[in-house]
Amino acid sequence: PANANSVIHWTQDGSGVLFIDFRNGVTNLMLQSFDSSPTKQLTEFTKEQFYSFDFSPDGCVLLSRGFWTNDVVLISDAR
Repeated sequence: PANANSVIHWTQDGSGVLFIDFRNGVTNLMLQSFDSSPTKQLTEFTKEQFYSFDFSPDGCVLLSRGFWTNDVVLISDAR
């Protein structure tokens, strides 16, 4: 989705940020630490997308996941 990369959360310890990475029609959760280490991919989804995520107080992650469908409807003057 167009806004997939707009969801960003601080890590619970404040050492980095978590964000959604959108590539080839698939989204995955990524971690960017502030210690100059490379970005780390935390999920390994190969299909579908998730649109948002959040954490429970005990640190479990919740993802809103699914896929887009599109329909086209033509409405014309039937006179």
